[in-house]
Amino acid sequence: MVFNGLQFEGWMERLVEASDYAGPLVVASDGLAAMRDEQAAPAEGDHEEHDDHGDHDGHDHGDLDPHGWQDLNAGKRYVTNIRDGLIEADPDNAEAYEANAARYINEIDATDAEIRALLAEVPAATSVITGHDSFGHFAHAYGLRFLSPQGLSTEADPSAADMAALIEVIREQEVRALFHENMTSPALLEQLAEETDLPIAGTLYADALASEGEASTWLGMMRHNATTLHDALAEPGNHDAAGTGDSGDHGHEH
Repeated sequence: MVFNGLQFEGWMERLVEASDYAGPLVVASDGLAAMRDEQAAPAEGDHEEHDDHGDHDGHDHGDLDPHGWQDLNAGKRYVTNIRDGLIEADPDNAEAYEANAARYINEIDATDAEIRALLAEVPAATSVITGHDSFGHFAHAYGLRFLSPQGLSTEADPSAADMAALIEVIREQEVRALFHENMTSPALLEQLAEETDLPIAGTLYADALASEGEASTWLGMMRHNATTLHDALAEPGNHDAAGTGDSGDHGHEH
């Protein structure tokens, strides 16, 4: 059984305990530095992946940002942790697991290079407004700043003071576009768009994949997010140079 860790699955841990499951458990994010809030700063102290803080039923992850897969370099740690868990559970097929992981890591590296080329066309320290804080690891990896009305939980509505402060930040930092996040209600972003006259420039994927299309796979989702951000935020004249970010045949991803 594979956990994300970083306070993501409180309900799943309780289910495992209640079921008396005795098989192997893999924490995919094991070894990653925890990050807090949208600042993507390493958390202080030891973070035990199996503490019971998170409750993904309500999409409230506590004070950590558990979305480590939003950094492709960190995602390679997910792959190696899962590889090692599979080898431990099925050592007779270790060679196949190692070969598959190596091939996938090569795909990750190629996708990471595509994303960096796209986002190099976006001005440094650009601020991005999304539905809730799912992109701290992405921001840390690729040099953007993400802000949201809701923070890490999709449960609590922001106060009027929070919204007013965010609108002020949007104006001070000359934010040029807003982005839906696929797991949150569009109502708050639409309110921000109305009050700031900013366009909603597309949908970014964080916690769930699309049902079809490019964003229906992890690497495809990452390319989609980078392309959406590039097309809305790149400096004028750079769109043609960077293109869509689809510089090769990506139909080989599984």
